[in-house]
Amino acid sequence: MLNSVLNREKRHITLDRIMVTDQDALYISTDPIDIERIATHHYQSSVGIPPNDVSIPTAWLDEFNPQSHIDASNYQDLMNPITEDEYLQIISALPNNKASGPFTITYESVKYAGLLCRSLIITLLNACLDTTLISHSWRHALLFSIPKPMDWECHIDKTRPIVLLEILRKILGKILTQRISHIFISHNILKGSNYAGLPGGSTFDPIYTINLIREDAMRNNKEVWFLF
Repeated sequence: MLNSVLNREKRHITLDRIMVTDQDALYISTDPIDIERIATHHYQSSVGIPPNDVSIPTAWLDEFNPQSHIDASNYQDLMNPITEDEYLQIISALPNNKASGPFTITYESVKYAGLLCRSLIITLLNACLDTTLISHSWRHALLFSIPKPMDWECHIDKTRPIVLLEILRKILGKILTQRISHIFISHNILKGSNYAGLPGGSTFDPIYTINLIREDAMRNNKEVWFLF
C-alpha cells in the first residue's frame, strides 16, 4: 500500500544479462559463466576482503597488543554450554517475517519448534562451542542483487547485495554477541572511545563530541575531516 500511495513501484533485478568490459569493448552478455564470473568478482572485491598477508602498520601495533587492564579470566565463561533458558531468551527476541537462509529455515520455525527439536538445536549449538567448529554448510549464503536508486542498465556496479545467512548460525552468533557484551559491561573492558554499540549505551556522547569539534572548526575557520 505504501508504494501505491507514494506512486512508487517495487524494483527488482533479474540477473540474466550483464554488461561486460573487455579490452575497451563494451557489450551485454547473457552467458551464465560470464554473469557468474563478473558478479562474483564484483561482490567479493566490493566488500573489501583483505589479502592473506595483512600486516599491521607500525603506528597501530600497540593498539593490537594485549591490554594490561584486561584480565583473560574475564572470558572464562564465554564458551560455557548454552542453557535452555538462555536459548529461549534469545529466540523469543527474534523478529518475524524475515527471509530464510539456504536451508529455508525461518525464525518462526525455530521459535515455535517442539521440545525435541529445541533440544536437538541446543545440542548442536553446544557441539559447535565445544569443538569450536561450525558446519561447513553454514558458510554458504544466499546473495540477492537489488538495484540502487537508478536504472541498473545491466551494470553490476549499480546494484548492491543482500546476503541471507543460515538461521542457526545467526542464533549462535547472537548468543556469543550477548555474552561478550555482558562481559564488556560487567568488567568495564571497553574504555575511552570504545563504548559504542553496547546494551544500555547511547549515541549522545559521540554526537556531542563531534558537534563540539564541528563548532570549533567553524568558529576558528579550521579544516576538519570526519571519517566513518
